[in-house]
Amino acid sequence: MRVLADVHVPDDVVEVFRARGHEVVHAREAFAPGTPDEVLAQWCHEHDHVLLSWDRHFRKFRRDPQGERDRFFRLSRLSFQQVPPGRARQRTEQVMALIEAEHGIVQTMTDKRIIVSVTMQHISFSR
Repeated sequence: MRVLADVHVPDDVVEVFRARGHEVVHAREAFAPGTPDEVLAQWCHEHDHVLLSWDRHFRKFRRDPQGERDRFFRLSRLSFQQVPPGRARQRTEQVMALIEAEHGIVQTMTDKRIIVSVTMQHISFSR
Protein backbone atom coordinates (compact mmCIF):
# COMPACT_ATOMS: atom_id res chain seq x y z
CA MET A 1 0.00 0.00 0.00
CA ARG A 2 1.23 3.48 -0.82
CA VAL A 3 0.27 5.98 1.87
CA LEU A 4 0.56 9.71 2.53
CA ALA A 5 0.34 10.36 6.28
CA ASP A 6 -1.15 13.71 7.28
CA VAL A 7 0.87 15.90 9.66
CA HIS A 8 -1.33 14.88 12.60
CA VAL A 9 -0.62 11.15 12.27
CA PRO A 10 1.57 9.97 15.16
CA ASP A 11 5.03 8.69 14.24
CA ASP A 12 4.18 5.34 15.93
CA VAL A 13 1.49 4.75 13.31
CA VAL A 14 3.83 5.59 10.43
CA GLU A 15 6.33 3.12 11.90
CA VAL A 16 3.70 0.34 11.97
CA PHE A 17 2.88 0.87 8.29
CA ARG A 18 6.56 0.96 7.30
CA ALA A 19 7.40 -2.12 9.40
CA ARG A 20 4.73 -4.04 7.48
CA GLY A 21 6.34 -3.09 4.16
CA HIS A 22 4.10 -0.23 3.09
CA GLU A 23 5.52 2.80 1.31
CA VAL A 24 4.73 5.79 3.54
CA VAL A 25 5.34 9.44 2.74
CA HIS A 26 4.87 11.58 5.82
CA ALA A 27 3.52 15.04 5.00
CA ARG A 28 5.93 16.53 7.58
CA GLU A 29 8.83 15.13 5.57
CA ALA A 30 7.63 15.87 2.04
CA PHE A 31 5.59 19.08 2.19
CA ALA A 32 6.17 22.56 3.58
CA PRO A 33 4.61 23.35 6.97
CA GLY A 34 1.08 24.66 6.55
CA THR A 35 0.48 22.95 3.20
CA PRO A 36 -3.31 23.07 2.70
CA ASP A 37 -5.27 19.83 3.07
CA GLU A 38 -6.57 20.24 -0.46
CA VAL A 39 -3.00 20.04 -1.82
CA LEU A 40 -2.38 16.81 0.10
CA ALA A 41 -5.66 15.32 -1.13
CA GLN A 42 -4.87 16.31 -4.72
CA TRP A 43 -1.36 14.81 -4.47
CA CYS A 44 -2.80 11.49 -3.21
CA HIS A 45 -5.44 11.54 -5.94
CA GLU A 46 -2.82 12.08 -8.64
CA HIS A 47 -0.17 9.68 -7.24
CA ASP A 48 -2.43 6.80 -6.21
CA HIS A 49 -1.69 7.03 -2.48
CA VAL A 50 -4.10 6.34 0.36
CA LEU A 51 -4.54 9.45 2.51
CA LEU A 52 -3.98 8.55 6.17
CA SER A 53 -5.40 11.10 8.61
CA TRP A 54 -5.90 11.34 12.35
CA ASP A 55 -9.22 13.14 12.17
CA ARG A 56 -12.24 13.61 9.93
CA HIS A 57 -11.39 16.94 8.28
CA PHE A 58 -10.57 15.37 4.89
CA ARG A 59 -14.24 14.40 4.47
CA LYS A 60 -14.86 17.93 3.20
CA PHE A 61 -13.26 16.98 -0.11
CA ARG A 62 -15.84 14.33 -0.94
CA ARG A 63 -17.82 16.67 -3.18
CA ASP A 64 -16.80 19.49 -5.46
CA PRO A 65 -17.83 23.02 -4.38
CA GLN A 66 -21.10 22.76 -6.32
CA GLY A 67 -21.81 19.32 -4.77
CA GLU A 68 -22.32 17.76 -8.18
CA ARG A 69 -19.82 14.90 -8.12
CA ASP A 70 -16.99 13.39 -6.16
CA ARG A 71 -14.22 15.95 -6.13
CA PHE A 72 -11.37 13.45 -5.82
CA PHE A 73 -13.12 10.38 -7.22
CA ARG A 74 -10.07 8.10 -6.85
CA LEU A 75 -8.99 9.32 -3.40
CA SER A 76 -8.77 6.52 -0.86
CA ARG A 77 -8.86 7.60 2.77
CA LEU A 78 -7.96 5.92 6.02
CA SER A 79 -8.95 7.96 9.06
CA PHE A 80 -8.39 7.27 12.72
CA GLN A 81 -10.86 9.15 14.90
CA GLN A 82 -10.92 9.57 18.67
CA VAL A 83 -7.91 7.29 19.14
CA PRO A 84 -5.76 8.64 21.98
CA PRO A 85 -2.14 9.19 20.91
CA GLY A 86 -0.96 6.82 23.65
CA ARG A 87 -3.01 3.99 22.10
CA ALA A 88 -2.17 4.80 18.46
CA ARG A 89 0.38 2.05 17.87
CA GLN A 90 -1.70 -0.60 19.63
CA ARG A 91 -4.90 0.27 17.75
CA THR A 92 -3.10 0.39 14.41
CA GLU A 93 -1.58 -3.03 15.01
CA GLN A 94 -5.02 -4.42 15.95
CA VAL A 95 -6.68 -3.34 12.70
CA MET A 96 -3.80 -3.54 10.24
CA ALA A 97 -4.54 -7.03 8.91
CA LEU A 98 -8.16 -6.04 8.20
CA ILE A 99 -7.08 -2.87 6.40
CA GLU A 100 -4.54 -4.78 4.31
CA ALA A 101 -7.06 -7.48 3.40
CA GLU A 102 -9.72 -4.99 2.32
CA HIS A 103 -7.15 -2.94 0.38
CA GLY A 104 -6.07 -6.13 -1.40
CA ILE A 105 -9.67 -6.87 -2.39
CA VAL A 106 -10.29 -3.44 -3.91
CA GLN A 107 -7.08 -3.67 -5.94
CA THR A 108 -8.80 -6.38 -8.01
CA MET A 109 -11.74 -4.08 -8.83
CA THR A 110 -12.18 -1.35 -11.41
CA ASP A 111 -12.86 1.28 -8.73
CA LYS A 112 -9.92 0.91 -6.35
CA ARG A 113 -11.08 3.59 -3.92
CA ILE A 114 -11.54 2.58 -0.31
CA ILE A 115 -12.70 4.62 2.65
CA VAL A 116 -11.73 3.28 6.09
CA SER A 117 -12.76 4.75 9.42
CA VAL A 118 -11.18 3.50 12.64
CA THR A 119 -12.18 4.34 16.22
CA MET A 120 -11.28 2.56 19.44
CA GLN A 121 -14.46 0.46 19.20
CA HIS A 122 -15.13 0.12 15.46
CA ILE A 123 -13.66 -0.15 12.02
CA SER A 124 -15.75 0.48 8.92
CA PHE A 125 -15.05 0.11 5.23
CA SER A 126 -16.81 1.56 2.23
CA ARG A 127 -16.04 1.58 -1.45
